[in-house]
Amino acid sequence: MMRRAIAIAGVAGLLAMVVTSPLSAEGVAGKVVLQIDLKGAPEGGNPAGGGGTFTLRSGATSDKGIASYSFFGTPTRGNITLTSKHGGLVLRTSSRPSGLSVDSQGLDLWTGTWTIASGTGTYAVAHGVGAYVGIIGPSYKVALHFEGFRT
Repeated sequence: MMRRAIAIAGVAGLLAMVVTSPLSAEGVAGKVVLQIDLKGAPEGGNPAGGGGTFTLRSGATSDKGIASYSFFGTPTRGNITLTSKHGGLVLRTSSRPSGLSVDSQGLDLWTGTWTIASGTGTYAVAHGVGAYVGIIGPSYKVALHFEGFRT
């Protein structure tokens, strides 16, 4: 229980550093901060793929919708598809487990990088890169926080 509390406190601290960075919403040289939070669960008992919901914030823009994801290989690569009434985004990820397994239920911390692979609708010409942190919990439920810049 203590290891789990320490891990969760560590993730909260990492997220606080990312979210409260001194960058304004406009970021650096025409780049705008982009934040995406995804909550999901595996489909069909397959921990490598699933779906859920997302929220997106970037400058004055906010959006929400459905998400699907699949992870594969070593190091772990992934495709995350975000779909809303405004359009869709496909993110490509590269990640690795932290090696911190905090309890017998499989709670694990993952970190990685992402890039926008493609977009449709409002996001058709979107470009962006960043990093993410995520928790893979019991029953392979995921909570991922993406942060970076879009141009």
